[in-house]
Amino acid sequence: MRLAKFALSGLALLVLLLIAVWLTQRIFFDSAIAVADKPGVTAAEVLPLRAVPTATAIKSDELKNTTFSELQHLPLSEIKSTLDMFWQRCRSQQRCEAWLQQLQARLTPQRFQLLSSYPEKMQQLAAAMGQDFISHDSELNDKIARIKQQHSHVFGELATQLFAKEYALYAYKAEVAAIAAETPDTSLMYKIEALERIQQQLAADSPLLSPQSRYQQALGFIDQSQSGQQIREQTSLLAERYLDSEKAQAISQRQQQMGQQQAEVDAYQQGMDRLQQTLAEQRAGQQAEMPSSEWQAYKAEKIRAYRKVFFAR
Repeated sequence: MRLAKFALSGLALLVLLLIAVWLTQRIFFDSAIAVADKPGVTAAEVLPLRAVPTATAIKSDELKNTTFSELQHLPLSEIKSTLDMFWQRCRSQQRCEAWLQQLQARLTPQRFQLLSSYPEKMQQLAAAMGQDFISHDSELNDKIARIKQQHSHVFGELATQLFAKEYALYAYKAEVAAIAAETPDTSLMYKIEALERIQQQLAADSPLLSPQSRYQQALGFIDQSQSGQQIREQTSLLAERYLDSEKAQAISQRQQQMGQQQAEVDAYQQGMDRLQQTLAEQRAGQQAEMPSSEWQAYKAEKIRAYRKVFFAR
């Protein structure tokens, strides 16, 4: 009997506790709804226990987690891609002013000036390059010199280091052009070996050192005045030198197909030339008196018969 009374009293206490919790929540949410009806009240103010991050906090974290805080320590020769990235991201998120304010305290005045003025200077450079007409017929070295001149005009002494990677690429292209300009008598392999020597000067992560890129660069050294057969053989040779076996085999097969197709074209044209020569001789000789309309019909029939026999092979 006592056990039953104890169980009932415990149950009653639990019920009273649940009712109290429910009433507390009810009062809290009724108050929250009433406050929410007021203009200008945010979710973070109504429910302070709920973690609702503000836009400013999110943007600040995004800046903190980027490499932009390293702008002070990056060498000028490595900084250009980071500058491009900074302005691309801050513009996409409309946070340029806020991010600049955060970085101003972390950067030297000179480095901050470079960062803040970078978009304007790049616009000036683009405008200057657009106004400075460089003929397509100009020598590559002349074009490079004109570009460097514009860089120096806009960025001053910083240009040499800021565009160091770009200048290294220009120097590489100038050397490649010099190799390509070698006399036709210079063998392909001599040019390829010269190309590979200057490729050793490039950074290990340069896109110019990818197998596909090296293959495409080497193709530019093939003398196009050679016969089609020679060009196809050298193309396959370079594919084997630079590409993996699967790609090299695919290119070799393609070159063989092209060779077969060209052989068929050549054979067709040679046969057609012989037929045209035969018809010309007939027209000048035994068919000289044939009326023009009959001759044209005769000639067309001979050509049609030739094509039928050729393509039926």
